[in-house]
Amino acid sequence: SGMLSTESFSTAFPFVGSAVSGLSGNERILYQAASLMCDVSTALVEYRRKNKLTQKELAERLNVGQPMISKYESGDYNWTIRSLVEVSSKLGMNLTLSLEEKETPSQLGIQKESPLK
Repeated sequence: SGMLSTESFSTAFPFVGSAVSGLSGNERILYQAASLMCDVSTALVEYRRKNKLTQKELAERLNVGQPMISKYESGDYNWTIRSLVEVSSKLGMNLTLSLEEKETPSQLGIQKESPLK
């Protein structure tokens, strides 16, 4: 079948993760954005596969053209939060977005020793 294999993505992630730590701030932002878009694409391909839909049938459910589904699935679409909410609600999917402060070393229980007086 000509479908995208999500298994090949997941086996690549451990290697990618170690490479990411060496990226500059801007490169890391680009990587993080690409990674999230890949997650969305993968979820849509999986949804379509699980429901045995063609791109054309999925397009009809979402009230878009088939070329748009192709863009969604290839990661060649710059999602807005609104468009993600629309698509996920039309498909009955959960959409979670979390924005949290990163833990600092002190929050992890690692505390610097206080200087001796």
